Amino acid sequence: MVAEVYADTALAVIRGSGKLDALAYVYHPPNYSGADGYFSWAPRWDVLESPTPWRNTIRRRFSASSRIQAAMIQQNSEYTYGLRTIGLLFDHIQAVYPSPHSPQLGESHPISALWKHVVGDECIETSEAIQSVKKLARTLTIGFYTDQSNEGAFAFAASDEGEKWHTANFLAYVEDLSHEFPEQSFVAIESLKLRIGNGKANNYRYVSNRLCGSRPLLVTENGSYGVGTASMRPGDIIVVLFGCDMPCVLRSFNNNYLFLGLAYVDEIMQGELIDEMVRGKRVVEEFCLV
Repeated sequence: MVAEVYADTALAVIRGSGKLDALAYVYHPPNYSGADGYFSWAPRWDVLESPTPWRNTIRRRFSASSRIQAAMIQQNSEYTYGLRTIGLLFDHIQAVYPSPHSPQLGESHPISALWKHVVGDECIETSEAIQSVKKLARTLTIGFYTDQSNEGAFAFAASDEGEKWHTANFLAYVEDLSHEFPEQSFVAIESLKLRIGNGKANNYRYVSNRLCGSRPLLVTENGSYGVGTASMRPGDIIVVLFGCDMPCVLRSFNNNYLFLGLAYVDEIMQGELIDEMVRGKRVVEEFCLV
């Protein structure tokens, strides 16, 4: 009965708003299997150990579904509390790395894996390479920009000069990591710093920790990467559901899907998949969340 109450509450909020904002308050632990007797998509208000969700003031900066309202399909009798939505599949998750701010990283650091993924073994300092580093810097602060002078400040928009300072802060942070984790490879960090400038590592570290917290990192099969949710694992999928400002992580489960949480993937945060759908490059699919 308690599970049904949570589901009824979430459904009322979704139907009243036309948005899937309630999904932002769902939390599942790393070992989540969907066998806890609750609906994966309905927030459990009795779970106190969940991390702080990405607030409305953060989520509303994005429009992964281009502000399209939530489209719920008529429920069937077998899954009375299945949230049957529609959306667009982006990709499958290939690898998951722990949060860069985890206190138990051992001798390796997850950003080194992303650094190698983005920069490679030999950095070619082209404009394309610089843009890739800037994208990685944005990803680890979920699209926000750090400030050059104020350690705790961040903003959603930045001038070219502001983005340069943000990237410089990121490179200073990575340089610190190269000293903290000497066994890890951060190719071309010095030459990139010379190209972009000196920043403040603590400014970047503080904002990244504040915005990402304990959320792990992900890499997809097509080479994209981002910030995900605690319960995700390789094989899960990233989708954009209509009515949701941010991409969602789902897992196939008995011919339906478990909702695992929200994600940040830089190249699909502002309706890019919707644009591809309009051009006939993406097909709308049904996702029944149970």
